[in-house]
Amino acid sequence: MEKLPITIILPLLVGIIAGVQGQADPWDQVPIILARISEPTFPDVTFNILEYGAIPAPNLNDVEAPFSVVDANTNAFRNAIGLANIFGVWACHRDSVNGSFFTSGPITIRSNVNVHLATRESIVRFTRNTTAYPLVFTRWEGIELINYSPFVYAFEEENIALTAVGLLDGNCDCEHWWPWKGTWYAQCWETTPINQTIDRDALFQMAEDDVPVVDRVFGEGHYLRPQFIQPYRSKNVLIQGITITNSPMWIVHPVLCDNVVVRDVNITSLGPNSDGVDPESCKDVWIYNVTFNNGDDDIAIKSGRNADGRRVNVSSENIVIQDCSMEEGHGGVTLGSCISGGVKKVFAERIYLSSDMLDTAIRGGLLEGFYLRDITVGRVGRQVIEVDFFYEEGPNAGFVPVIKDFVIQNLTLLEFAPYTCYIRGYEGHPNASFVGLRLENATFNGVANDPHYVVENVDVVELENVVVNGAVWEWGK
Repeated sequence: MEKLPITIILPLLVGIIAGVQGQADPWDQVPIILARISEPTFPDVTFNILEYGAIPAPNLNDVEAPFSVVDANTNAFRNAIGLANIFGVWACHRDSVNGSFFTSGPITIRSNVNVHLATRESIVRFTRNTTAYPLVFTRWEGIELINYSPFVYAFEEENIALTAVGLLDGNCDCEHWWPWKGTWYAQCWETTPINQTIDRDALFQMAEDDVPVVDRVFGEGHYLRPQFIQPYRSKNVLIQGITITNSPMWIVHPVLCDNVVVRDVNITSLGPNSDGVDPESCKDVWIYNVTFNNGDDDIAIKSGRNADGRRVNVSSENIVIQDCSMEEGHGGVTLGSCISGGVKKVFAERIYLSSDMLDTAIRGGLLEGFYLRDITVGRVGRQVIEVDFFYEEGPNAGFVPVIKDFVIQNLTLLEFAPYTCYIRGYEGHPNASFVGLRLENATFNGVANDPHYVVENVDVVELENVVVNGAVWEWGK
């Protein structure tokens, strides 16, 4: 089962790993990346949606409004944002929700506009009426298509923001949007034939057959849930201060964007596929001080799925993750599963994760340069570190997955995990796959299994000052 590190046969690979430890500290790149990220700025001028026909709900506990009210609120957002966009060259960019509760259809942000929820009492709850969501160009599980608009959407815009101390409520539950998942390990609905399986399979086959994106049309009559927040092909994006709950699926999902800041955000959504923050094929991204309590991966860095990801062929690069706290979730800091375009230069530090429902603290995929330090893990349900190339396409697809310069420093498991790590490469390396990992200054307490790791077909594993249940981990013994 185990393949020991090939430090003599592959001296070049040893040089790669050693270079990470040398004078050129990769963490020196972090301040350079952050200095390059240009946040949008906006004049202090307000377009209040109440002045454009918005109708507040009379009762905070109302989960739905009449269609006429939803339509009025959707139009109020559209008109206020449109004017802010027109006059944004020299004047206002702010669409304000101030101390009121609204039920609305999707919000589309335009260039030079900041949609701002001004007080803690400001709430926007999105309608459960699926016909309110028009078709737009989007990406669904790593594949481009025409589908329902995300609840908050931007396409090819620049200098945009969603800021608040208020709440965005996706209004999804066991009867609305979530059941489209079909079967799910924590489902609170009865599985019916009306779910995403047929549409998901059809979309994936369209991508493999290279069907033009404009002909991959879904939406009403189909069952592919929209994302919550998705800026697409946009630049200078700020998402700050907002509390987000009850998402249909992926929650904050920038796609093909440059200069993205997600900061001081609180996410609580325990539905199916409720990934927290998923930058996909994005460059220069800062994720800071985000609290996660969601039903799938907390942070999942992506770059497109299978053939469609290779067609678009845009990697995610220069991602900085700092000072985040993670409770429920499937994986903590993860790369994948949609990762065919590759990932380069990810830095994560000062992260706290703990939950028996959190399967894995750190998970890698196709990447070059994944650096983590100062990671504290309370409890996880399976393993602290995972690298698994046997997801979907697997070794028979004819592509060589690579994970190198994967370095974890100063990691502490406080209480419990079944395994320290679960790492599976392909047989027949180095031509089939490459896996290299360095782990230094790590302490694992409460690891249940002996042996405490699963390692298959791994090229290089380097350990320095790693202790498991009080004993030094000597690799290969």
